[in-house]
Amino acid sequence: MYEVNIIDISNVYGDRFYEYHKLFSLKSASALAIHKIKVDWSARDRDLIQLIASRARSCSICSEVSHDTKFCPSFQKSEVTPFNNTDRHGRKRTSFNGQEICNNFNSSRRCNRSNCPYQHNKSAVDELLSSEIKKGFLSGPYQTAPFQQYRVSPLGIAERKYSKKKRLIVDLSAPHNNDAHPSINDLIDKDECSLSYVSIDDAIKCIKKFGKDALMCKTDISDAFKLIPILPSQYHLFCVKWRNQYYFYTRLAFGCRSSPKIFDQFSQAICWIAENNYGIECILHLLDDFLTIDRPDFPADRTMAVLTMLFNKLNVPLAKNKTMGPDTVMEYLGIILDSHQMQARLPMDKILRIWEMLESFSNKKSCTKRELLQLLGHLNFASRVIIPGRSFVSYLLSLASSVRELHHHVHLNAECREDILMWKLFLEQWNGVSFFYDIERTPADSMQLYTDASSTVGFGGFFQGQWFCDKWSEDLPKEEDKEISMAFRELYPIVIASLLWDGQIQMPSSHCRQPISALPSHGESSLETSSRISALMSSSVSSSTQSVYHSGHQTYTKFTQMNNYSLVATKDTLMHFATYCLDSLNLSYHTIKLYLCGIRYYHLLQGIPNPFTLEDKLPRLQMLLKGIKRQQKPHRPSRKPITTEILHDMVKSLQQGIFTHYSDILMSTVCVVAFFGFLRCAEFTCKSSFDPECNLCFSDLAMHDNHAVLTLK
Repeated sequence: MYEVNIIDISNVYGDRFYEYHKLFSLKSASALAIHKIKVDWSARDRDLIQLIASRARSCSICSEVSHDTKFCPSFQKSEVTPFNNTDRHGRKRTSFNGQEICNNFNSSRRCNRSNCPYQHNKSAVDELLSSEIKKGFLSGPYQTAPFQQYRVSPLGIAERKYSKKKRLIVDLSAPHNNDAHPSINDLIDKDECSLSYVSIDDAIKCIKKFGKDALMCKTDISDAFKLIPILPSQYHLFCVKWRNQYYFYTRLAFGCRSSPKIFDQFSQAICWIAENNYGIECILHLLDDFLTIDRPDFPADRTMAVLTMLFNKLNVPLAKNKTMGPDTVMEYLGIILDSHQMQARLPMDKILRIWEMLESFSNKKSCTKRELLQLLGHLNFASRVIIPGRSFVSYLLSLASSVRELHHHVHLNAECREDILMWKLFLEQWNGVSFFYDIERTPADSMQLYTDASSTVGFGGFFQGQWFCDKWSEDLPKEEDKEISMAFRELYPIVIASLLWDGQIQMPSSHCRQPISALPSHGESSLETSSRISALMSSSVSSSTQSVYHSGHQTYTKFTQMNNYSLVATKDTLMHFATYCLDSLNLSYHTIKLYLCGIRYYHLLQGIPNPFTLEDKLPRLQMLLKGIKRQQKPHRPSRKPITTEILHDMVKSLQQGIFTHYSDILMSTVCVVAFFGFLRCAEFTCKSSFDPECNLCFSDLAMHDNHAVLTLK
């Protein structure tokens, strides 16, 4: 308030404000020194104001007392404003197009002023404006506004904290806290634009519904908000000004209160079409992020193909780097979902990032509300997986709400540090994994798991015929010590049971545990035996052949999805597939035969009926393959065989020097040995690791005076 008083006195009495300041300071100091009285500096001293006002004010130019110097008609203002070369911190000032560039923006602490009058990151604004104009999202530039009535809002850049990707936003909430001049967002009803977004729990619920190994696909829309046009009658409300030129948005702008709601309705329409017109059973979206979840036995490749086709029909561009699947492991909303292990986990980089933030806060005594909200955002994200962590953010939330503005500081007291310490403990001792548990509890009698504890005797546990019991350790406090609660004693045997039988207690959510009373009947194969049978059948061919068979089966699967055929092979399906491989994929006759063998291999492996039988030789398919073989021209090798003359020239060239001396001798020896030993390259080189049983060793070479003997393996 004292500064306000000084400014008012300066506006009325000119430079006499300084006399008031000196007299008021002396009067306050005297009152404190003599009478021990503290003067209220916010209250004006009317006696001093009358004292300085009693003198006649005279103009320093014309000596008139009717006006001050700065209001003199003879006063000529200079067209050049005095400009200091440095700011108050001694940093060099820089201007561009008549506007000063903010020095704080390029510093390590950045600029925190909400209404900074200086320019920030002008080159990035130029690039983003140019990009928006090229894409047709923004119209301009105009030397004068193209509307009679229009609204100009401030421009801003939103930069992602870690990827550093910049996005142009419009501050449609400006002017802030101004009842006389409401902003564009103030004129939009909050209730009509409220949204409830999809959460990671919704995706987990769908995965639990479809069971283990549910297949997921993910895609993302490029330039999401910019796909929705603005009504031409509202163009004048979305104007911006940059470098003394005018622009206006023709598509939804980032920063508008209604943009998320409008785009969410568009995304909901896409989901409705996918579910009702194309039979996609489960599709979730959060604005421009889409996730589909299919049953394990469903061809999820078809879902991805249908989803891509749907977006192409609607002329909605997709981000190729964010289109993934189908897979049992997928990162969605920043959290990794694993339907094979039925768990959600945080990526390691995010765990380290949260740990670094907590470490920096543990050394601070205070922080701004903005910094505290950033920490709370990270902790809220992590609590989706670290469920117990939700109990240790309530105090931080109340502390953040204790101040109004984002730049206001809050004091980090002992309670706040305890919450931060607890979160650090979570991240240190927790493996970053959260299992998908059923909402319904499994009764203890279904699992035959029981534990109990007594405050005086001890504790024990029972699980399916196995048991343990023991007395309380002497290291624990005694019964009369109130530091050990009964809840702790009840928890103690539960922890021991988990350590003893963790491999036998299975998650109820996996739906793979048999009822305890259900025993395998005589002759029924166990799960371990079935897995062993599958492993042995898979090993019937080499790994290289398995790779070719897998490629053939994958190609066949995609072919059936594109043509709406059944995965169970028929004679006609195989003939159509062979023709597709020839005409569309340009595969050779030998590759097509290997692909057909791969289809037979996987049908046998999965126990699916197939037309490849000893009784039926498939004569029509054999005729088709013969036609393919005749149509394709025989491949003649372009490499000619090495003769004695060619070998002599090769060795002679190497002796004259091509590589290093050692390499030339090595290559000469290799060529001679391979030629006279009738060896292929794979017969005298190592495929992976050295094996003395099949690879040449020093012991295989015997040196004599005039010759050497090499024993081949």
